[in-house]
Amino acid sequence: TTVVEAIQQSAALGEHVLATADSNTAVDNLVSKLAERNLAVLRIGNPARINQDLINHSLDYKLQYEPDYQRAQQAWQTINTLKDQQQQFVPANGQSRRGLRDNQIRELASEGKTSRGIPPGKIQSMARWLHLQEQINEKAEEALELEDQATRKLLNESTVVCATNAT
Repeated sequence: TTVVEAIQQSAALGEHVLATADSNTAVDNLVSKLAERNLAVLRIGNPARINQDLINHSLDYKLQYEPDYQRAQQAWQTINTLKDQQQQFVPANGQSRRGLRDNQIRELASEGKTSRGIPPGKIQSMARWLHLQEQINEKAEEALELEDQATRKLLNESTVVCATNAT
């Protein structure tokens, strides 16, 4: 078609192209024709709405094979393990902490002291919970950054990115 030819000519000039259409079927037809011409095409969209014959061109499919994305998935698994461990301790939430800040909880726990009627054991449990929460937050930040890196890599490697129009 004319659109496919125009995209191929733009790609031949070294340009990256974003191609959209109103329906998933139209986008899939475009992806199919571009792939037949051996263009590096990336299909963005809900995998359930992508023609299964074209799924190997989808972002979700390709991400699975990216090392950064795989490391992100390992980080999410670590987060789940940390959250499971966190269940053993008293959450440092509003009612439990009785106005104590995180650093105060940690300091009281390290000294084995009580404050505001909170027993030392409960303070130590909240401090352990806080420590795990810090690890969770760090891992989540790492995982999100790795996912972003993997996605950016795939976008940069693609000559054409295809998606449905947003409404």
